[in-house]
This record gives sequence, C-alpha cells and structure tokens, in this order.
Amino acid sequence: MSPKPMPAVVLGEIGLVRCLGEWGVPCVVVACNKDHLAFASRYCVESVLVPSFDPDCRETLDLLLKLGKKLGKAVLFCNGEPDFLFVSKNRDRLSSHFIIDLPSEKQADLLVDKGLFYQTGEEYGFPIPRTWQPNDPAELEAILSEISFPCILKPTQQVFWKTPSFQKRYGVGMKALQVNRPETLRSLFYDIWSLHPRVLIQEYIPGGDDHLYFFDTYLNARSEPLGYFIARRIRTYPIHCGISTLAVTVHDPVIAKAALRVLHSIEYRGAAHLDFKLDSRDGSPRLLEINPRFGLAIDLGARAGVNLPMRAYLAQIGRAPHFKGDYRAGMKWIDTKSDLKALQCYRKTEEWTLSSWFRSLRGPKMFRIWNTRDPGPALTATCRFLKRQLRRWIGGPPSKTAP
Repeated sequence: MSPKPMPAVVLGEIGLVRCLGEWGVPCVVVACNKDHLAFASRYCVESVLVPSFDPDCRETLDLLLKLGKKLGKAVLFCNGEPDFLFVSKNRDRLSSHFIIDLPSEKQADLLVDKGLFYQTGEEYGFPIPRTWQPNDPAELEAILSEISFPCILKPTQQVFWKTPSFQKRYGVGMKALQVNRPETLRSLFYDIWSLHPRVLIQEYIPGGDDHLYFFDTYLNARSEPLGYFIARRIRTYPIHCGISTLAVTVHDPVIAKAALRVLHSIEYRGAAHLDFKLDSRDGSPRLLEINPRFGLAIDLGARAGVNLPMRAYLAQIGRAPHFKGDYRAGMKWIDTKSDLKALQCYRKTEEWTLSSWFRSLRGPKMFRIWNTRDPGPALTATCRFLKRQLRRWIGGPPSKTAP
C-alpha cells in the first residue's frame, strides 16, 4: 500500500488546485470568500475560511497554524498578491508546520513594490519601460516635461487598487490607466494620489493587447528552472489594462532568454510570473513586472504539458520532478464571463467584431472554470447565477419612492 501523499494547502485559484489535484495531491483550500469556487472542486478535501490575508491578521495566522498542526506537514502554495504577502511576512511562524518555498523576504519586498523593482531594474539593465515615481502633485509638475504621451499610471502594489474605494471609482480588475494628455495626467494623478499616494507613471509601450505576453516558471534553490511556458494574451478585461480573458501558449526564445536572464541575475528562487510587452516599434520584449507567484492561468501550462505547481510540489518534498518534452503551442485558455465583457468593449473600439471573436476561439482550448473532470465549480457558478436571476424576476423592478 503506497503512502498517503503529503497534502497541499492552497491559498489560490481553481486552476492551481486542479494542477495539484489531478495528480492525486489532496488540497486544502484556504480563502477569505465563502463563495470561493475552489471550495466546490472535487480536489478540495477541506475548505478553510479566514477573515483576511492582511499580513497583520492574527486570526488568519492562528487558523493556519492550527490547520498545520492538524495536518502534521503540508506544502503551502499561493498565487495572489494578498496571500503571497501574508505568507511572506509570516513565513517564520508558518514554516514550523508548512513547507514554504518563496524568494527571500528582501526579494519579495523588491518584487511586490513596483517602485523598488523599477529602480533595481534600471541598475541591472533590465529591459523595462522608463518609469517615474513622483511623491506628490508638486513633484509631478517638476517632471512633467520629461514625460511622453501617452503614458500609463499604475500602483506600486496591486493591493492598493483592490480596495473598495478605488474599485468603486475606477472599476474591478484595473492594473493600469492610460493617459493621453498632460492635463488629464494632472487630474488623474491627484485623484488617485489622494486615495493611495504611491503611484507610478510609466512610458507607454506601443502595441495592442495581443502584444502582451506572460512567462511562468519555477526555480529551485540553485536558481535552476524546473520548466516554464510562455503565453500570448489575445484579450484582456478591462481592455488594454486588465487581466487575461483569452491567452494562447507560444514558443518565443527571445522572451524566454530575457526572462531567465532577469531571474538568474537576481538569483531568484520559487514561482515567478513575468509580464512582457513586445514594442511594436522594434519588436523587442519590454519587461513590465515580475510577480513572485504563479499566475492566474497556471493551469494553461499544465494542459499544454508543463505542470509547474506539480513540479514545485515534488521538488519541495524531495522527489525529482519527471520532465517530459516541451509544452504544446496553440493551447488556449478562456475566462468566458470576462471575455464576453471584454468583447462588448472591444466592439466599441472596433478592435474585435463578433465574427473575429468567434474565429479566435477555434483550436484546442480549456476554460478557467468549466472542466469536465471537475465540474463542481462551473455548476456552482451556474446555480448562483440562476438564483440571482430568479430573485430579480420574483422581486421585480425596484420600487419608486415618492418625491
């Protein structure tokens, strides 16, 4: 009788759970949202609800320590910025019960804080866009003549733009804002600065959303890659500045060489997700950011032939990962709900038509939520949608109050 595999405690999305669960790893899913779809996965052997992934949340730390004590030993995974920050800041306490493979705390702070990252990138000669970080509107005025337009605004940390106050004003999922004129930059910078003072201004790299690429990898303690895959984003939502809604695996040795050079130069270890954009002026890849974690579409690599979370799991429990051949190019990953929202916006800008959208879905594909081997999350999402529609239908239109 073979020994029971060591469990994985997953602070992440359904794709990460499936990468591990499909290979027989029992997954304990930890989330802040009681409606987290990974709770409905067949691979979720236990669900744990925590109040917050704020690094200083003692209740979450106590719940994880209690879970770790019960499990004996488990491998800890995360693939979101808030949960990564929580684990990184509490790694000393958590390592008594969990196997944790993250970059050093110094590297983690460097990569999560984009202001520090771009400063370091300039020192190392990384192919990054030109970046400014004014501390206040007065400093913005002093450097305004240096900035070329269009440019983009982005936060030093993505968590700053995930607050209710920001999302109410600018929308959910916004990673950057494009600005075309100096007067717009002044007003927008001041408005965002009043909410979250740490704002970056960055050179805009010309090219459409289909010029965006991401590179996912996992590097061992010797900074050796245990595999990687590259995907080209075809559409994003929000368009031009959001997350992938349709992506396809590609082979691009230029991007691979650039990504690995950057990671080796800082002696990186652990999971990494790098965003690039090909400059339409000369075709060169420009590094937009490094995220010290697996990306949202990590299961795209697994379906194409490179299961990075499973390789990371095996490496951390002391088993040599089995390397197959190269990954398959042309495999598509689709977030259907977000892609339909994106289509509505792209049609307004005339970048996509309904017929070109349908053509883009051709070929081998997988879906973010729907999976024939693990239908629970999709069925749960569908039931919730139908219940919301039924409540609206029963309740009727909102009543009008008398003046």
